Amino acid sequence: MRNHGTKDSIAEELADCCIRIFDYCGARGIDLEKTLLEKIEYNKTRPYRHGKKF
Repeated sequence: MRNHGTKDSIAEELADCCIRIFDYCGARGIDLEKTLLEKIEYNKTRPYRHGKKF
């Protein structure tokens, strides 16, 4: 078991999140790959820090 709060444990938790999301999409017929690619292309048209966050 990894120490909580380390990069490795955070990465492991994020991997678990991704697995759950992929499983959810697969079970519901959601084409996540297509949607992600479309979103990436759309985001290329947006100005840098368009939401003025950070």
